[in-house]
Amino acid sequence: IGSWLVHFLVNPCRYVCLEPLFNNLAHTDSRYFDIDLTTKSDDLSVEDLTINQIFQKLTPKPQLLLIHAFSKNKISGLQALKLSEKEAFPTFNPKITKYKVDMEFETQARNNAPKTSTDWLKRACSSIGEDKTQQLVGVFDLDKTLVSKNKECGQFKRPMVFTLASNRCDFTWYCDKKALKSIYQFQQHGHRVVVMTLGGYSFETAKRLMQTFNIELFKQDFHNVEMIPNKNKAEYLDSQIYASRAMLFDDKFENKPKKAFFTQVYTPQTFYDFAQTAL
Repeated sequence: IGSWLVHFLVNPCRYVCLEPLFNNLAHTDSRYFDIDLTTKSDDLSVEDLTINQIFQKLTPKPQLLLIHAFSKNKISGLQALKLSEKEAFPTFNPKITKYKVDMEFETQARNNAPKTSTDWLKRACSSIGEDKTQQLVGVFDLDKTLVSKNKECGQFKRPMVFTLASNRCDFTWYCDKKALKSIYQFQQHGHRVVVMTLGGYSFETAKRLMQTFNIELFKQDFHNVEMIPNKNKAEYLDSQIYASRAMLFDDKFENKPKKAFFTQVYTPQTFYDFAQTAL
């Protein structure tokens, strides 16, 4: 493929049929892409995978990526992304219709990103007031970071029971109450809360956990194993547009990203207190 503008109309009914398309995208010098994704059902989960694959395959990176997502002849998502060579692809999920990436804000926020982990934690304990470009992104794992599944241990003591009516299977989460109260304070300071897990939990389950502690979790800020290519959390986080101002809180050192900051969570150990006064 070697034209100035490439347009694709794709019906991702069978994922395997898309592989030749993705392979071709890896060998193009086109700078502008217009990709239409269509489906006959309201479930656009196949397109999440499709878009992730497109992001992985586009090399060199185009200057403009225009994505339409259609469901039953209705536009369910539209995203026009103007990208520079050095910028990571923003996360785009066609299930989400209200979320738009504000590239101007992201650029300003990236320029204001802390230089060290110490600077990040210091700002995390303070209110950013009206200056939203000072906003940080806290990325929180679930298992053995905020919760323990079916087992009370260490700081994971408060039980939350999930049944078939509310999730895919019956189980109990024992959560770290102090950690979740701390994350609530982090959000109250004006910072962004993201959940990133290699578990198969649903967004509704994570949202219920957060709501219990008055934490607001948006769908675009939830990432589970189905969304993370090759289960590589570190690489996936580093590919997010907010990576330079993010810190991952995770119990596994192997998930440590290169671009984003990292704090390892141990059992038993008190979670970082965002309510403390910044020094």
